[in-house]
Amino acid sequence: MDAMILAAGQGTRMLPLTEKTPKSLLKVGGHSMLDYHLSMLVELGFKKVVINISHLHEQIDEYVKNNNHHRLDIDLSVEESGPIGTAEGIR
Repeated sequence: MDAMILAAGQGTRMLPLTEKTPKSLLKVGGHSMLDYHLSMLVELGFKKVVINISHLHEQIDEYVKNNNHHRLDIDLSVEESGPIGTAEGIR
């Protein structure tokens, strides 16, 4: 079974923190929120994860390429034209 992380939102309620950093890459306790989610998925036995991204997606793409210490097979679903909704991101 695959897992999906929904990380395409703009994080407007967390402004100004999310003006230049996607919400999923904000650090809490020294780790990005994305790392916490990926670690939990590994603990639950998932091997493949799709991350739905949009706002500042280039940063998340770069982060995943350089920091996949979780040894997960990670695919990115990029909403380049802006948010298209949860169901469309699953396709």
